[in-house]
Amino acid sequence: MATYRKENPDCKSKFLFVGTTGLKPLDNPQVPVAMYIDILAPEMYTSVKFGTAMIYIEILIPSSPSDVKIVGHPDVNPSGAWDLWNGSSWAEAPWGKPTDKLRIRHHDVRVVSGPMNGLTHWLGVTGLPNGEALEMRAYCEATDIAADAVSCAIRIEDLKAGDRLSGYLG
Repeated sequence: MATYRKENPDCKSKFLFVGTTGLKPLDNPQVPVAMYIDILAPEMYTSVKFGTAMIYIEILIPSSPSDVKIVGHPDVNPSGAWDLWNGSSWAEAPWGKPTDKLRIRHHDVRVVSGPMNGLTHWLGVTGLPNGEALEMRAYCEATDIAADAVSCAIRIEDLKAGDRLSGYLG
């Protein structure tokens, strides 16, 4: 069963969170698993536009070097800029380029549209053996609002196709 925990147990985020996160099987041999992950803020931020909102995702297990990669979802249109870590900085790459460390960046965007309804990202996962669990790190960041904000980094463990974690996770 999937679990999550804050990497720093003392971290307190006031209004920016990693939200509902899960994996689900896809009927697609090239991209057999879909990942969904939200940037989430409390409902009172429904009318707030964030200058920049970003979500960071890093595959931890199966550990590097690994065939497990985050890719574009085969059936959902992309949104935001697809940025990859090049070892020293983030660089924009073609949407969906396979990676184990991803930042998706949005400009001038709302991150919540109602109760527990965040800015959802649909991605693909390749190379995850059938029935195997995924462990990853995720956090989000926003700038140019009333103040800059960073969520707590969370570690998601034992996430398998069909699992879902809901709510304000980090």
